[in-house]
Amino acid sequence: MRRTGSYERRGKPRRVQDRSEQRRQLAELAAKQAEEIVAARARLATDGTTRLSALGELDPVAFALFLRLLGDALATWRPGTTTTAATSNDGTMEIRLTALDDGTKAEIGTPGGVFRGPDHTIEITDLTQGIPAWEAR
Repeated sequence: MRRTGSYERRGKPRRVQDRSEQRRQLAELAAKQAEEIVAARARLATDGTTRLSALGELDPVAFALFLRLLGDALATWRPGTTTTAATSNDGTMEIRLTALDDGTKAEIGTPGGVFRGPDHTIEITDLTQGIPAWEAR
C-alpha cells in the first residue's frame, strides 16, 4: 500500500449478500413494537383525573411506559410540592400527579408482580391523539 497508494484485493470480489429477509423481519418487529406502544399509550390515557389505584392491571409494555412517566413526574417533585406535571422524554405523553393526604395505598398488578406505593390522583394525556400513527412513533 505504501508503494502504490492504494490497496486492491486479489481474486474475485465478494458476493453481495441478500439481506431482504432480515430487513423484512426487522420491519415486522418495528411495526409490532409501534402497535404495542400505541396500545400502551391508549391504555394509560385517562379521561380526566383518576386515582393511581384505579389504573388496574397493566401489561408489561404499558407498565414500562407507566414507570417512565412516573419517573419523569417524580423527577420534578420538590420538597413541599403536592402537584407536579411532566412530559415524557419523547413528547408523546403528559402526566399530572397530585399527592393525597388520606394515607391510602395504590396497588397496580402486572404479570411480574404488584407495584405498591402511596395513592395519588393522576391524569395521563396522550399527546399524539389526532396525529397519524406513523407520525406518532
